[in-house]
Amino acid sequence: MRPTIRKPRRKPKKRNHKKLRTNKETNKPLAPDFEHHSNPSKQNNMETFNDVISDNKPVLVDFFATWCQPCKMMHPVLDEVKQAMGDRLRIIKIDIDKQNATATRYRIQSVPTLMLFRNGEQLWRGSGYLSRAELLSAIGPFLNV
Repeated sequence: MRPTIRKPRRKPKKRNHKKLRTNKETNKPLAPDFEHHSNPSKQNNMETFNDVISDNKPVLVDFFATWCQPCKMMHPVLDEVKQAMGDRLRIIKIDIDKQNATATRYRIQSVPTLMLFRNGEQLWRGSGYLSRAELLSAIGPFLNV
């Protein structure tokens, strides 16, 4: 009979995670320069979704899902659009898994879906990944650019 030789156990690797900005109330990560409406149907300190889209200023709404790869690819594009447009355009992100009622109300069937609103009226709608140039050319006529 041979003696059994035991292998030494490996220590688990330490993983370096970048620290994300988080919402102080919910401790959930926030994207830079975007507003996350975590629950637009509830009335609290945050504006409701209807209040936001009813503004005179154009609002670009990004309906996304955390598991969606094209949605993740849209984030830098929206960053660039936000920088290009500055204060002329407000961008908000709505997670369809958390805000199912809002997604159902606007018949969101694929993500990412982008919608442009002004004064509560839908001006434009598009689905799928769009480059910065494609997005700006699509929404530009509605922004008087």
